[in-house]
Amino acid sequence: AGFKALKKKLAELRANGGQIDKPKDKQDFVRVPDGKTLKEGMKDPRVVLLRKRLNAAGDKDSPLYDSDVIEAVKAFQTGADLNADGVVGPNTLASLNGEHAVHRASADPIDTVIVNMDRWRWLPRKLGNDDNDYVVENTPDYTLSLFRHGKLYWKTKIVVGKPGKATPMTSAEMKYITVNPTWNVPPSIIENEYLPALAEDPTVLDRYGLKIYQDPDGTVHIYQPPGAGNALGRIRFNFPNKFLVYQHDTPDKYLFKRAKRAYSHGCMRVENPLVYGEKLLSIAL
Repeated sequence: AGFKALKKKLAELRANGGQIDKPKDKQDFVRVPDGKTLKEGMKDPRVVLLRKRLNAAGDKDSPLYDSDVIEAVKAFQTGADLNADGVVGPNTLASLNGEHAVHRASADPIDTVIVNMDRWRWLPRKLGNDDNDYVVENTPDYTLSLFRHGKLYWKTKIVVGKPGKATPMTSAEMKYITVNPTWNVPPSIIENEYLPALAEDPTVLDRYGLKIYQDPDGTVHIYQPPGAGNALGRIRFNFPNKFLVYQHDTPDKYLFKRAKRAYSHGCMRVENPLVYGEKLLSIAL
């Protein structure tokens, strides 16, 4: 069905000279002027502009830097690879105003459709188990869909890998579910992020609730014990694969309010993980 839908769209694109319907122009870009660092509890006229710039929830005309603004700022900072502290300092302000933006040319829509038609060719006509039960994670749509007997059974929002740490395209069998998981930090994150951070601030692991130990051969391990603040949340869905990715809960629920949700290191964060678990187990049992 996915291949046939793309084949139909390919015919439409070719008949239309490769053009797709352009979205309507958005409102003029909102620039936030320079000034004091904006943080929780402050009142500043620039907060009104900040609300419009980030389309924050709540009273659009309020100058109060409240929880709605903090959540919107954190989501923006995460997507911009900034420290997600919810404070608008010089770096966040510069990024908000597009001073650090990198623009990438859009791909040819016909090429995109053809590539994805070929990807469908790689897959078997019947996905999943003998009953045609399976899960599809749609990265550009930021959604996860559970199919029962080949028909859509349940769907939810997800957060996927950020640019440069994209969620891999893979297929694997869901083996088991872990409740109250321990997060064992992948070696790549330890080497590229936590060890440099430790060199600058020896207290950084304590602030994030992380533990560290070292093997006799010198290998460093960092992990986060189970709990409400665990990066994997309260439940993890395991399908062993060479990329060491999985689906899991998250304490950062505010990210699901964003239209674009590419913030992870490659794993898939599920908006409604407990319902997802119920649906999977109802099929398995």
